[in-house]
Parts: sequence; C-alpha cells; structure tokens
Amino acid sequence: MAVTGTVYLAGAFVVVTAGLYWKRASKRGAIIALCMGFVAILGILPWGDDRPFFLKDSFISVMTFVLSFLGMVVGSLLFPDKKETEEILK
Repeated sequence: MAVTGTVYLAGAFVVVTAGLYWKRASKRGAIIALCMGFVAILGILPWGDDRPFFLKDSFISVMTFVLSFLGMVVGSLLFPDKKETEEILK
C-alpha cells in the first residue's frame, strides 16, 4: 500500500504545489513529474533482504519525491508553456 500511495502522491503533490505557487510551472513539467512517480515501483520488486541501501523501500520513496520535484523544475524550464513565453517577450 505504501508503494502504490507513493506512486500517486509523489507526482501529484509536486504538481499541485508547483502549479499553485510557481509561475513558471508548465504542462510538460507536470507530466514529467507525474511520470517520475513510477520510480516507486522499484520498491515492490523482490530484491531480497541483502539489497544495498539505495534499493530499500524508504530510500526509494524519498528519491521518488526528489525525482518528481526535479522533473517538474527541469521540465518546466526546458519546455515552458507558450503563453508564458509570449508574456515575457511583450
């Protein structure tokens, strides 16, 4: 349950927060952030008990949030919405 919650929550939390409070947030950045939430699926794979720390469930959950945030920021900066770039040029 925690992994499936993280898949949705990581992307949705970043998208809603950035969409409300950051003027440069774009649609493509939001899509990238939502797709980064799928990194949490690595937490349900049968790795075994002797797996390294970067494959443990708690680390994967935290990194899913970080990757979603980075996806939103980088995606929004690389692919801004056309409406915003037209306003800047005016």
